[in-house]
Amino acid sequence: MIHPALQNHLRERFGLVCSACALPSLLVGAAAGWLYPHYREREEAFANFLPMLRKLFGGDSLDLFSSMGFLSLPFQHPLTLLSMGLGVAFPGLVTIAGDRGRKSLDLILATRLTRGALMANLFLFMGPFALLLGLSPLLGTALGAWISDTADTLDFSRYAMASGNAVLLGVWWGSFALLVSAIASDGTMAAIWYGASFLITFVIQAVAMVWEAGDFLFWVTPFGYYHPARVIGGVADPWRDSLILFTTSLCLAAAAWTVQVRRRQA
Repeated sequence: MIHPALQNHLRERFGLVCSACALPSLLVGAAAGWLYPHYREREEAFANFLPMLRKLFGGDSLDLFSSMGFLSLPFQHPLTLLSMGLGVAFPGLVTIAGDRGRKSLDLILATRLTRGALMANLFLFMGPFALLLGLSPLLGTALGAWISDTADTLDFSRYAMASGNAVLLGVWWGSFALLVSAIASDGTMAAIWYGASFLITFVIQAVAMVWEAGDFLFWVTPFGYYHPARVIGGVADPWRDSLILFTTSLCLAAAAWTVQVRRRQA
C-alpha cells in the first residue's frame, strides 16, 4: 500500500508547509509563558473579564489564574485550531481536487498508481503531521513553563492526554478534507467547501461555549469531542471522545476512498 516514490514527492511538496503549521502553538506557548507573571500581578484587573474567559477557555473546569490554566492556552487558542485544520488538510485538498482542476491528476493516475492507492497514501502521509500538530501545543506549554519558571507546578501527564486528543482531532479534519477533495471538481471548490465547514463548526462551538442553553451544540461538531480544559483540569477522561474521533475519522477516510475509486473521471 505504501508507495515510497509518492511519499517522497508529498514530503518534498508539502512537508515544510505542514510542519510550519506547528509554529503558532509554540508562539502562543512562549507568549503565555512571558505574560503569566504579569497576568498574576493584575489578577484583580482581569477579574472583570473572568465570566467570559471562563466560558471561552473552560474556566469552569480549570483555574485560569493558575499556571495549569493559563498555560493551557496553546491547546485552546484559535490560532492552534486554525493551523491544525490547515496543516492536515492542505495535502489532500491540493493533491486530489487541486490536481484534478489543473488536469494533472490524470498524469499521476496514468502511472501504475491506482486511485485507491493514491487516497490511502495521502491518509498515511497525513498521520505524522497530525501527530506533530497535536504534540505542538504540548511543546508550546513546555516552552511557556520554561519561560515562566513554572514547570514544577504543572502536571504534564494531563497535558499529554489533551495532546493525544488533539492528534485525533487533526486526523478527523484531515480525513474530512480527503472526502471533500474526492467530491469536489477542483481545488477552489474543495477549499471553499472545506473552509466553510471548518468556519461553521468553529462558530457553532463558540456559540455553545457562551450560550448557557447551547450545551447540545457541543456534540454536533468535531470540536465538541476536544475538551483540553476539562482534560487538563482532571474532570474529564479523553478516551471516549478520542475513540469517537478515531472511529469517525476512519469512516470519513473510507468514504473518501470509495468516492475516489468510483469516480468516472480523475
